[in-house]
Amino acid sequence: MFLILLLSLVGSIILSAMSLSLRSLSLPYLRYWARKGDQVSKKIYPLKARGSAVYLTIELFRSIFIVGVLVTMTRLFGGLLTWIIGTAILFIVFVVLNDLYLRSMGTWLLANLSDQILKLSFLLKVITTPLGNALDKFVSETPTTLTRKELTQMIYSVQSSDTDLSSDELRILKHSLSFGSKSVHDVMTPRSVINAVQADDIISPILLDELHKSGHSRFPVFDSKKETVLGILYIKDLVDVKHKISVSELMHKPAQYVNQERELDHVLQAFIRTKQHLFIVVNEFAEITGLITIEDIVEQVLGKPIIDEFDKYDSMRDVAEARAKITKKQLKTVD
Repeated sequence: MFLILLLSLVGSIILSAMSLSLRSLSLPYLRYWARKGDQVSKKIYPLKARGSAVYLTIELFRSIFIVGVLVTMTRLFGGLLTWIIGTAILFIVFVVLNDLYLRSMGTWLLANLSDQILKLSFLLKVITTPLGNALDKFVSETPTTLTRKELTQMIYSVQSSDTDLSSDELRILKHSLSFGSKSVHDVMTPRSVINAVQADDIISPILLDELHKSGHSRFPVFDSKKETVLGILYIKDLVDVKHKISVSELMHKPAQYVNQERELDHVLQAFIRTKQHLFIVVNEFAEITGLITIEDIVEQVLGKPIIDEFDKYDSMRDVAEARAKITKKQLKTVD
């Protein structure tokens, strides 16, 4: 009796492990890794491809073994003791050890017994196939819903060694998750540190030197009162200038505006649609508060700075922040 009990218990554990593993593995996952040459996925894929028929085959024999355990225990210990011992066994094996050992053990068992399980499934196809088809047709898996926070935590916990994604792909995934929650105000260059020119400025060696030293490649062009942006001056357009002309003759107009509260995704689409590279940022009162470039937005997705061919520095914001700190120090010295 004790031998029958032991065999029934071991059989139920083995079948539970295989059932748990088969349910947790998705067909696309197995297909992908099978094509990549993973031997375990190659062996388990045919089982999963048969739908619920294989799963029902395993569950049928699992039920037989579990009932065998309960019947044998009842004959050995009586009803009350069977209830207590059975509850303890079920809790320890199928709850405590479930995720710790059964899943990985089940995957190993499925891979090594795949041929035998398939043959058994075909032998029982009169029962398992129609039930499996009905299960596949009428009972769909509960969709997994992940919040942004849960998905972010999941992605940030993944290391390059845990996946076939490269470190660059992981970095982009991490920054893409925060992209949708950011607005223009979060990444723009504030007006107080913008390098700008006026429409009536003359392109001279002194002005060219100042523009090059700023480290920027695009400059808002203000009117004489510095209240309205008339256009954008690109430093690349100054390369072949031979004579003194005004900024207004070289600037690109009109300038495009965007509200500082708009989402970055909206602004990215606007950049693509208008084929512009720089927008002037305004607040709810139509006051100019800064500027934003297409590089600023793409950097938020890539998680690394983009170096423009005409930029002296890696980041406009770094330059702007450095200049702001210098100005602050100078003001403190004056005080």
